Amino acid sequence: MKTVNRKKTTVRKRRKRRAGPGTYLILAFLVFALTTRVYGCVRRERETREAEATTVTVPYVYHDYDFSNLDWNWPFVSYEDENYTSRQGIDVSMHQEEIDWDKVAEQGIDFAIIRCGYRGYMYGDVWEDPYFHDNMMGAIRNNIDIGVYFFSQAMNEDEAREEADFVIRMLRNYEIDLPVVFDMEDSVDGHPARIVEADRFDRTVAAVTFLHHLQNAGYEVMVYNSSLLFDQIFMAEYLQEFDTWVADYSYAPQYPYQFSIWQYTSEGNVEGIEGGTDMDIMFVPKNGN
Repeated sequence: MKTVNRKKTTVRKRRKRRAGPGTYLILAFLVFALTTRVYGCVRRERETREAEATTVTVPYVYHDYDFSNLDWNWPFVSYEDENYTSRQGIDVSMHQEEIDWDKVAEQGIDFAIIRCGYRGYMYGDVWEDPYFHDNMMGAIRNNIDIGVYFFSQAMNEDEAREEADFVIRMLRNYEIDLPVVFDMEDSVDGHPARIVEADRFDRTVAAVTFLHHLQNAGYEVMVYNSSLLFDQIFMAEYLQEFDTWVADYSYAPQYPYQFSIWQYTSEGNVEGIEGGTDMDIMFVPKNGN
């Protein structure tokens, strides 16, 4: 038998190479590039949503009211000039509790904007105003023109759509004469509301989503807010396509742009309503205007 000489094989352990400074620099660059790309995608998606949800169709238009033509007989006010006349109104909710609409009508109230529901400012549940149907029937029985409003705390498009669908269900057995109004406020009785956690963009998207949803269902729409806070709560340039209802408890509203209804006090006294109530004047164009 031949003897086979086997060479011993020496297995050397490979040393782990440590990454040099160049490797870390490349990794840092890749992370930066990826982050920039992701941020860019998010930014472009946000801009696309903004373009889709908040289309500016009407530029800022200044109103042409001359408030020296206001005629005060507290708590009532009227307006008359060559272009406009006015109608006297109130807006009500469960805070006024039971209303004697016969007496309200006798006071010369032409219209009422009635709250149909609200989203809780703390926990975000949607509720029906418990006096909504009684108020609707009372106003209708006395030939008072009616519109409705919803107190919104929508944080996003889905919640705004939920609120709009709620309003549509509440109105299924009624015909209304005036718009459905979107009312969003950032505090309630001095307490911060949940929408303070949203930015102006998200609040504007919620408003536009709600209003377009109601328009698509065949309703006239309107947006409400304080003349002093309008631009703080919303990106107001994106709401110019909608009619506006302004709250301003002064001798004359400070809001310079076009609006149709002015809420001039929250402490009006109207026979048939216990305690104070919000009161409004509607500016009505005359024929040909």
